[in-house]
Amino acid sequence: MSTPPAGWFPDPDGQDRLRYWDGTAWTEHYAASNEPPGAPSGPAAPGGYDAGYGTAPTTDFGAAPGYGQSASGGYGQAPSGGYGQSASGGYGQAPSGGYGQAPSGGYGAAPAPGWADTAGTAYGVGGQQQPGQQYDAYGQPQGAAAYGGPGGPGGPGPGGSGGNRGLVIALIAIGAVVVIVLAVLGIRLLTAGGDPTTLPTQQPTVQPTSDPTDPPTTGGGNATGELPLDSPVEVSVPAGATFEATFTIPEDGLYVIAAEGQDDADTTLALLDSSGSEIAAIDDHPSAARNLFNSTYDSLLTGYYAAGDYTVVVAEYYGDAADVTLSATHVAEAVEIPTQSAQFSVPEGSAWFGWVTIADGESVTLDARATTDDGDLRMSLVAPDGDDVLDNDDRGSDADTQGGDSYDPLIVASDLPAGRYVVVISDYNGAAADATIVATHE
Repeated sequence: MSTPPAGWFPDPDGQDRLRYWDGTAWTEHYAASNEPPGAPSGPAAPGGYDAGYGTAPTTDFGAAPGYGQSASGGYGQAPSGGYGQSASGGYGQAPSGGYGQAPSGGYGAAPAPGWADTAGTAYGVGGQQQPGQQYDAYGQPQGAAAYGGPGGPGGPGPGGSGGNRGLVIALIAIGAVVVIVLAVLGIRLLTAGGDPTTLPTQQPTVQPTSDPTDPPTTGGGNATGELPLDSPVEVSVPAGATFEATFTIPEDGLYVIAAEGQDDADTTLALLDSSGSEIAAIDDHPSAARNLFNSTYDSLLTGYYAAGDYTVVVAEYYGDAADVTLSATHVAEAVEIPTQSAQFSVPEGSAWFGWVTIADGESVTLDARATTDDGDLRMSLVAPDGDDVLDNDDRGSDADTQGGDSYDPLIVASDLPAGRYVVVISDYNGAAADATIVATHE
């Protein structure tokens, strides 16, 4: 902002008079506001007045026509006719309407240089001045940090800009959202990582290979490949499509097929026979198999299957693209649950698998009891079509009539279609546990 030449200007002390500015400082020469004399002679103003911030008469701005309103031609602009002139000309004269005087309503005198650099709220105290408050010549509360004053919070001039407060608040809000999003993404990446969970210790321990045994190919929108037995592979499910893997079962027995999605993908599994007919399917996994996975959205399909060629179909529930660890395991040690109590062990962090055959119209009671101190078992019954039909964690009050501990699971299966059902048992807390089980057919 430039320093104005010498001339008569409204007195910055707030008096209704003119004061002479000699081009560098205020003098002690005064005149009536409507009759400015010529240039005075004599000494300059006493010390303390200089051309510093807020002392020189304004060079850019006149009084606004009303508090907080824009003057004609743009907010805070000088009236037409040139710098310091009235509407009729006359260099150095006060413009008509009291150029540089306080706007109507008592909201403070015209701002000094440096106070009107930004558009926004009209300067001075909003509303009438408050009793007991000290104000300077510009209508501002005294004190360097007075709200709206130079250097004060949000004030115009050095140290703040009232017109930019909304933008600053918006940027802070956006920054906070970005930090939260990055934090959430970081947590998800940490929890989704790590090695895939191994399947039950009744079967050989397996780890995923770094690459699929056969690279998947794409045909008709679906990816295809092979699923070797007891050797997990990493596959990619295309968006809006499936991954289809050929799978050969060498002998009759109990098999477990698992699809563990990365980044919380919600996987589904289906098993097709050699004719392409679906014989089993599941979304997610039986509750007793929860210890095998990092996510509740991972799928596990289990059943007693005959030897032959099959196709395993993997999809993402919502149709999103997904990276999946796919595995198929023969649980060779699995046995049919006897009609007399037998002992078995639940591996730590895994599950125990067996099966029971249910005839037409038959009711079967499955009674599992932990023999390890603090053992807390849970049990799931899976139908031949892959559906998790019954689950139980605690028998509760049935312990009064059936025996066992209230934390032991008890399943009574009745009115179910005939077939071979898989029984899955694990410890609720993922601990290793010894237990007994018996199947009662009625």
